[in-house]
Amino acid sequence: MVVKLQTLDFADFTSGPAERREAVAKQLGNSFINHSFVKLINHGVPDALVQDLFAWSKKFFKLNREQKSKLPHVPNSGLQRGWSGKGSEQTAYLHKGNVGEIAPEHLVDEKEHFDCGPPNDDQHPNFWPAPEDLPGFRKFFEHLYTYGQTISLQIMKACEVGLNLLPGTLTARCDPAASEFRFNHNPAVSIEKLQQRLQKRTWPRTDLGIITLLFQDTVGELELEDRKGGGFSPVVREGDNEMVINISDTLQRWTNDCIRAGLHQVTNPVPQKDDEAGMLAERYSCVFFLKAHRETNVGALTTYIYY
Repeated sequence: MVVKLQTLDFADFTSGPAERREAVAKQLGNSFINHSFVKLINHGVPDALVQDLFAWSKKFFKLNREQKSKLPHVPNSGLQRGWSGKGSEQTAYLHKGNVGEIAPEHLVDEKEHFDCGPPNDDQHPNFWPAPEDLPGFRKFFEHLYTYGQTISLQIMKACEVGLNLLPGTLTARCDPAASEFRFNHNPAVSIEKLQQRLQKRTWPRTDLGIITLLFQDTVGELELEDRKGGGFSPVVREGDNEMVINISDTLQRWTNDCIRAGLHQVTNPVPQKDDEAGMLAERYSCVFFLKAHRETNVGALTTYIYY
């Protein structure tokens, strides 16, 4: 059974009349409570910018290893910055359901990714490709970061309305910005390799941060937890510019587990779900992790503390 996620026209909240703003906010809140996920259209990121986003992402990952190795993320060095090669991140650690007979250090993610934070972050500086390797890359993604942060704050305003919170309850906890962008590349991989159960494109996990904004290419493959039927359900891709939003760990803490972080994974696409052989096409996705500012208390909000 496929979980039917609600698709909301977010322009009704950002520029609609008061009654439409409230209706969309309530629908958003209900979808987060029931599924931890929602899909948005007319969210504020222009179609052309989404196309450029994937074009730049592909240009980056097509750099040779030597070029990408100039900006390596150093494990256990703090926040994610720079390039991480295939297998360097092990998301199996992030969900206890992945831990069984096989130790999580042997469970590998079949992906590489690039991470960056706020422009001009002095505390955790970004690593950028050399201008001669990829001219224009830094300028584009610093521009894109502004879009991600602005739209995320609009979603927080909608959550405040939909969850009956005072204005500023959530948005004030996001300033100054500490959010992060991530660009994922899952290389083509054989189904036989994935069937060994030591590799996945992304292991079941929840995300760090408040909410996650996702654009994925035509390959899709994202699945969310089916809370009623059990297992996972594919997130059906219905449009080129739709944005998938999921709740992350910090918002679960703030709401004292009333709204749960969205458990999800990346696996075989629906047309190849039952195949035992063959290749999965390479996949690209772009993710914006909205995060609280670094001095924010991430304990439960007073509204959600029950005595």
